[in-house]
Amino acid sequence: MTSLLHLNVPGDPVPQPRPRARQTGWGTRVYKDANHPVHAYKDSIALLASQKVRELITGPLDIRLTFIMSRPNSKRWVRKPMVREWDARHNGDWDNLSKAVCDALEGVAYKNDQQIVAGTFKKILAAGHEGSCTIIDLFRADSDFC
Repeated sequence: MTSLLHLNVPGDPVPQPRPRARQTGWGTRVYKDANHPVHAYKDSIALLASQKVRELITGPLDIRLTFIMSRPNSKRWVRKPMVREWDARHNGDWDNLSKAVCDALEGVAYKNDQQIVAGTFKKILAAGHEGSCTIIDLFRADSDFC
């Protein structure tokens, strides 16, 4: 199966935050924090995708995301090799991480994220020699998937 789009986005993955709400004299106002780092993260994904995609991909899609998180100091050691490993306590739920990526690709790689009908998501700590990044692979969904 050939990837329609392969991106390696350097830097720490950033989860999509929850919308904020505030009471005003005219009711409740829902907003997104304009200073949140997710905006820069989504912009970098959109920029990399726009450099590789000539026209919007149509049809059902299968997305595979690997979030390689930076290794915290408590997980660094000298005498043992630092290999990739699972760590459920690290920043961001997989669904919020993937939401940020899917939203960033909308209108750049595909028309609407409703086209994604299948997906695989991994969230792991980086090995000792590698930096944090997000690896994005986009495939055409198989017709025999159903």
